[in-house]
Amino acid sequence: MNISGFIGTTLIDYPGVLSSIVFTQGCNFDCWYCHNHQLKEVCSGEFNTSAVVEKLVSRKSVIDGVVITGGEPTLQEGLIDFIRLLKGIGFKVKLDTNGSNPDVLEKAIYYIDYIAMDIKSTFSKYHNIAKGVDLTNILKSIEIIDSSTIESEFRTTTWRDHLLVKDFEEILTYFNKDNYYIHNYNNINNNYDVLPELKSNIQPLLDKYSFIKLRGDWL
Repeated sequence: MNISGFIGTTLIDYPGVLSSIVFTQGCNFDCWYCHNHQLKEVCSGEFNTSAVVEKLVSRKSVIDGVVITGGEPTLQEGLIDFIRLLKGIGFKVKLDTNGSNPDVLEKAIYYIDYIAMDIKSTFSKYHNIAKGVDLTNILKSIEIIDSSTIESEFRTTTWRDHLLVKDFEEILTYFNKDNYYIHNYNNINNNYDVLPELKSNIQPLLDKYSFIKLRGDWL
């Protein structure tokens, strides 16, 4: 595992579970709004896997879960073994993914407790967000998660007029689950200037679909 980041405690990244976060190095997408862009390149991580496991074990009396995020965790050859190790210690495990590796996802889902997948956009606009996307894999990952019985969520990041209400309504047709989050693009320089406008633009969507939740610094 190439691990390039570790946060000891989070209250928000795994709903209802006090957790630590493990950030893996490397991503096969190049999303222009990525808040972890420094993790994109596939290279050696800064943390030794054994050292991270020791940190987690030392926090066992404090945390109940571990969030594996990135980068894109499913690029890691040791992901399944790492998840199984965490489960053996007694942690709940949440996996974040962009859905690009359904074959890995199909194996991981037997061990994890919660999975969150980013749906970047409507299929027709996906390439405006991320490079090198195989939409067949995205669709297959959605189907794997949608048919699973573990806790899960789909989520989409939005910015100004990038996605319209009709786009979100199309995205909602891709899955049957009712656990869907809309994130705001976190731009430090002008994030708070556009949030009221952004929320106003999607308010009709929120009024129509009560299960949709907002996540981020919405006002």
